[in-house]
Amino acid sequence: MSAPSRSDPLAIHLTIDVGPADAVLGRGNAIDADWSATINGTQSLFDTLDRLADTLGSAVGSTWFVRADCLIQSQFGDRLAIVERFTALTGHRDGQSFEVGWMPQVYGPASAAIDYDDLYETHRELGAAGFRPTSVRMGNCYHDDRTMRTLADLGITFDSSALPGRTKTDSSWRLDWSVTPDAAFRPSADDYRRPGEPALAITEVPLTMLPIRAEYDAAPLLRYVNPAMRPELLWPGLDSLVATCERLVLITHPDEIQPRQHSDGHPLIAYSPAILTENLRRLTEGAGKLGRRLEFLPLRDLRLAAAEKWRGHTSL
Repeated sequence: MSAPSRSDPLAIHLTIDVGPADAVLGRGNAIDADWSATINGTQSLFDTLDRLADTLGSAVGSTWFVRADCLIQSQFGDRLAIVERFTALTGHRDGQSFEVGWMPQVYGPASAAIDYDDLYETHRELGAAGFRPTSVRMGNCYHDDRTMRTLADLGITFDSSALPGRTKTDSSWRLDWSVTPDAAFRPSADDYRRPGEPALAITEVPLTMLPIRAEYDAAPLLRYVNPAMRPELLWPGLDSLVATCERLVLITHPDEIQPRQHSDGHPLIAYSPAILTENLRRLTEGAGKLGRRLEFLPLRDLRLAAAEKWRGHTSL
C-alpha cells in the first residue's frame, strides 16, 4: 500500500487495556493482581480524555479492552467482575466514540497450559449479560493458530494483539509476531501471524511499533507506541509515523497515568496524565502541520475507513 498523501486523514485508534496494575511489568496473569490503581486510573483517564476533547474541539474516540476470563473468576468469584466494575464507571458516555472490547487472558502463572475452553465459556457469559464485544485484545498479546481461529468462530470482528517484529518468551510472556506485517490483515488459517488463503473471518489490526531505546538497552528495540511514555522516548521518531502512516494504533493502561506512591514502576512510563495529554496533543499538532486531518476513532470504526474498502482482500 502506498504512503498516504498530505491530504489523507490520519486515524488514531487509542486503545486502553483495563487489566491489573503493572501488567507491563509481567503481572497481568497474577492471581493476586492489584486492581486499585487500575480502577482509580480508569476514572482519571476518562477525565483526561474529556479535557483533551474539549481542548481539541472534537471527540476523542477510544477502545477499552476489559479483562474477563477464568483468572478473574479465580480472584473475584465471577468472570465478569471487572466488566461490571468498569461499566459502573462509564456513566452515560457517548456510544458513538466509546467502544468496550474484551481482553481474555488464556494462561496463568502456575501452568503452561492454554485454556482454550475458557474463551468459549467467558464469551458465553458475556453474551448472557448482554455484552457482545466486536473487538478483542488478548492478554499479554498472546496468540496461536487455535486462539485466533476461536475468536473468528465466535464472531469477533477485530483483534488487535499483534506486535509486528516482536518475540518474547520468559516466565511472564509468550508471544511470537516475528513475521507479522504492520498493516491490518485477515490472518491465514495456517499461520495467525500473517495474511494468506484461506483466510479467517477476522481482521488483525497490529499495534503501531517504534524503535525505542530505554536506558538499559544496548540498542533500540521495537516497542508499541504508548502515549503514557516519557516524551523523549517517543519524539522525534513518532513524527515520521505521523507523516507516513494511514493509521496509528496506540495502547496505554489506566494505572500508567497514576502517580507512583510506593514503587518506581516501569522506567519507560511517565505516570502522569499531563504527559499523556501532551503526547496526544503533539500528535494532533504534527498532523496539522502536514495538512492531515486527524481523527480519534474506536477500533470498530476501522471498517468504515478500510475494511469495507478492501472487502474480500486478505491484506488491508
